Amino acid sequence: MCTPQVSPIKTIKCQSSKADGTQCSRFVVKGQKHCWQHARGLGAKWRSLTRNQAAGIVVGGLGLLVTIVALVVSWFAWMYPRFWEKTGSNQSPPAYSSNPGTTVDLPPTPTHKGSPARVAPSTGGVDWHDKQNWRKYLRTGMTRTEVRKLFGEPDKVAVVFSQEDWWFGTADNGEIQFDMDGHPDGSVQVWFEPER
Repeated sequence: MCTPQVSPIKTIKCQSSKADGTQCSRFVVKGQKHCWQHARGLGAKWRSLTRNQAAGIVVGGLGLLVTIVALVVSWFAWMYPRFWEKTGSNQSPPAYSSNPGTTVDLPPTPTHKGSPARVAPSTGGVDWHDKQNWRKYLRTGMTRTEVRKLFGEPDKVAVVFSQEDWWFGTADNGEIQFDMDGHPDGSVQVWFEPER
């Protein structure tokens, strides 16, 4: 039986000598005299690489590029969490119920006559539009009931795994995130104040 022969790329040893006088033991592609370390010039260094060495450099470079892109995107998403939300419209970000695929639109917060968007809810508490009220009264660890007494009902609610997000007003207004894991009434984890 005859077996086909595969002719691999021929490699030879580098013809350069090390500092101690021994011959370099690195392999180079046939036709080149020096390994990547002893070759002069970027083109000569690349041509002296064996196929496996070149593939390793290409794969390593692509892996480094993907890592850098992922880090930049992660940093950007962490620094600007609202970047991908729609702006310039009166729509709030979509709210999700605990059942995937369903959206929950809460009724608008009742207001007093005269100033429809700037008056605190009739249930008591303070005006959520005022950034100073967020800084003065809102604290981490507060429950949903305490926040509801403070600012009234949110305009949108989203539940994702063990986190519940409340939005007050449009997408560029306030947002409060509750940790629901081990907290039956939620616990304020972080918030984003209104821009004004």
